[in-house]
Amino acid sequence: MTQSGLNLEAGIGQLLLNGDASSANNTVFNTLGVSQATNSSNLYVSLHTGNPGETAGGANEVSTSAYVNYLRTAVRREKSFATPGTSKWTQSTSSGILFTNADAIVFPICGTGSTGTITHWGIYDASSGGSLVAYGPLISSGAVWNIGCVTSAVTTTRVFCRSHGLVANDLIRMYQIYNGVVNTLAGATNGLSASVASVDASSPSLYFDIGGAGSVDVASFTTNTSAAFAFVKIASIALADGKIPSIPAGGLTLRWT
Repeated sequence: MTQSGLNLEAGIGQLLLNGDASSANNTVFNTLGVSQATNSSNLYVSLHTGNPGETAGGANEVSTSAYVNYLRTAVRREKSFATPGTSKWTQSTSSGILFTNADAIVFPICGTGSTGTITHWGIYDASSGGSLVAYGPLISSGAVWNIGCVTSAVTTTRVFCRSHGLVANDLIRMYQIYNGVVNTLAGATNGLSASVASVDASSPSLYFDIGGAGSVDVASFTTNTSAAFAFVKIASIALADGKIPSIPAGGLTLRWT
């Protein structure tokens, strides 16, 4: 990634999330003459029971019958340069351009009769309806992305990966990588969740078997004898009467790579 690319990605993130077009951090858009936002607008974080998807316009948003009292939570677009520490999204460049929520995002208390499981978040430009700006899975605290591969040396339900840190019954979310990008082959669905059936350290490369009942069969992802996957340990929020769902500070991550 070139420095100019990093500047553009940082500028887009600052403008979108923090409403910031000041020259202090957003040199690209300031140079182009984009006016400084007034910090009077909001973005709205949503909760989903499944992957919202790239083209479905925000599918699987939790219903008010499953989550009684549900509303999207407003997050103000604020910049930190006039008053350091007030930005609602913090930026780092540790790996690409990374933005995380500075404060916990708290949703209304679950009313009587609430039930179900939240697995994904979304960001909208409106409190209801509107356009889906970004989305992603809920990820366990401290979890890291890993790369693993399927080879012809073992059954296609096993994925080799060094130091993955997973144990049996951990939940993961899988994405296939093809030609250097996340892709889908053989009609498989990226973002599919799976339960780790077992972990075996008998080989020099650690690997885990995700071919148990109720989990995903890696063979459904590709017809190739060798394929790479990105996967991460995931979290979920179980809905129940009186519960207050929240995403902790730093728990929602947007990355430009």
